[in-house]
Amino acid sequence: MGRQINFFLTAEDQLAFEEHLKKAGDFVAIRWKSDKPEPAVVDLSAQRSVLFLRLVLPQHLAKVSMQPILTRREYSVDGLISPVVEYSRCPQEDRLIRRGRLYFQEGYFDAAGKWIVKDEAFITWARRLRETARRFFKKRRISFFYLGEGAEKAKAAGFELSHL
Repeated sequence: MGRQINFFLTAEDQLAFEEHLKKAGDFVAIRWKSDKPEPAVVDLSAQRSVLFLRLVLPQHLAKVSMQPILTRREYSVDGLISPVVEYSRCPQEDRLIRRGRLYFQEGYFDAAGKWIVKDEAFITWARRLRETARRFFKKRRISFFYLGEGAEKAKAAGFELSHL
């Protein structure tokens, strides 16, 4: 079963949001794809242009499954079976802010059709991360999307918030 939280953040909101997420515990950020069959670790604060990331507990880094992208010499994180939380940042261009999200799955069906529950430590941390993220938004919520403080001001100033 997948769980997610969708949001809109300006660049300034994102810095504060990522700092806030650290309250859920220590984690490592990795790129969603790599040119090697192992996860590519990213420094969140230094690599602001990386939009699509996976967050993982340090002790679960070795459990991240990397699958080859057949048409390229790259590998992608298998988010279905790996103990990772998908983190998509909010790209901003001109007067447009695109949606970001945190998403994770607590389990999956294996090749035989059996439901496999992911590691309990991962599930506990991922739920705590999602709840920590929700608390960042201070009840500024529209529909199924949360707004950072800067995004709320940008919307009031005429910025478009795109769900795509």
